[in-house]
Amino acid sequence: LKKLGLSPDHYIGKKINELFEPERSAQFHEVFELVKNGKDAILSWEAQLQTGNMFFHNSFSPVFNKDKEVIGIIGIARNITQEKILEKKIIETEKLMTLAQMTAMISHEFRNSLTSLRMILELLQESKEVKNLHEQSVSVALDSVTSMEDIVTQMLAFSRPSKVILQKQKMENIVDQSILLVEPQLKKYGIEVIKEYDSKLPVIKADPVKLKEAFVNLLLNAVMAIKEYSGNSKKKIWVSVTYEKLKKAVWNKCLLSDENSGEFKLIWEDKLEQIMLPGSNCLQVVFKDSGSGIDAENLDKVFTPFFTTRTTGTGLGLATVKRTISSHNAVIILESIKNQGTTFRIFFPV
Repeated sequence: LKKLGLSPDHYIGKKINELFEPERSAQFHEVFELVKNGKDAILSWEAQLQTGNMFFHNSFSPVFNKDKEVIGIIGIARNITQEKILEKKIIETEKLMTLAQMTAMISHEFRNSLTSLRMILELLQESKEVKNLHEQSVSVALDSVTSMEDIVTQMLAFSRPSKVILQKQKMENIVDQSILLVEPQLKKYGIEVIKEYDSKLPVIKADPVKLKEAFVNLLLNAVMAIKEYSGNSKKKIWVSVTYEKLKKAVWNKCLLSDENSGEFKLIWEDKLEQIMLPGSNCLQVVFKDSGSGIDAENLDKVFTPFFTTRTTGTGLGLATVKRTISSHNAVIILESIKNQGTTFRIFFPV
């Protein structure tokens, strides 16, 4: 009961079928019928709790008297949550490795073809024989080639990541440079950035190039979320960098809340990659937007490669962000509130 976060007062004196929902009670009833007939039985099941889902493996055996009559049942419950998480992680890793190999092969072939196509189009554009009407067509074709090259570059970068080069850096400088890189988009859509940095921030070891790419990705996502939200009256992005000592453990996860409750529900988590323990010193970098938030059905897939809800996206942006954050032994937490916006909290160890 302690493992399940339940109070004994609610369960003492009740039958097993009164403890669980009908489907689960039916499973236990079936198992107990087998054991009452003198057979061993096993049952694996998932408990859905407020703190997240837990998995259990139960084994049951009959207890006999001297006349070989079943007079009781002995059961052992083992928490296999971490094993299930690890199993899922291994399957995902194997899928990603296969996907990365395919992506690298396809992208390489595409890049060769696009390079040839670009050369031909550029020669046509420079030719004096191409008339005005055709010049426009060639220009449109070149823009399409550029767009395809960008996608291929992203795919190759994801399938063949470069090595992280850690240097002593000021986090506030990296964040400021990232904001400057998206200045044109901010001005275009009339979005205000509100910055808040602690006065004295420690220097940390980081890869400035990779972190800028990750932060720009998060900022552009915020821009798109604000641009696409028709109910948005305040077009703002809040960015902060604070130095703090953790009061509780943090790990990669996605949380969801509606605009009224204010309470966050766990949608997705990963405790295998990195956990920062209470008492750890860290820099917390926060990107918060005033968009519509992320839909509940998409929240557990946002860090999955090639998942996107946009017609022009590759679905590699947030997957790359998460990989960059993990390469810095940092943790990322996503909080989404319907019709209020999305917040990314990144905790860097100091």
